[in-house]
Amino acid sequence: MSDGISRVEEQEEPIDPKIGRMCVAEPGQNVRQVFDWKGLKLELDETIYDFGTSYEIECESKEPEKDKKLIEGLLKDNGIEFSYSGS
Repeated sequence: MSDGISRVEEQEEPIDPKIGRMCVAEPGQNVRQVFDWKGLKLELDETIYDFGTSYEIECESKEPEKDKKLIEGLLKDNGIEFSYSGS
């Protein structure tokens, strides 16, 4: 990851059905919402920790630098402070 852009393709893995049922029963720790915005699919994750709440935006893109600027503009225009994820 560099400057908030990851160039590694995500890999989905199966999970144990028991774990899946536990997550559905108590989803309060991590919640994902998906939004279609300006032709992009934005995935917004909200994770609640004992010390506070964290948010992460994910967007799979063929033009990550261009789309990163769009997302940064959305956040700045709405007064939302942000930082890039580490590697």
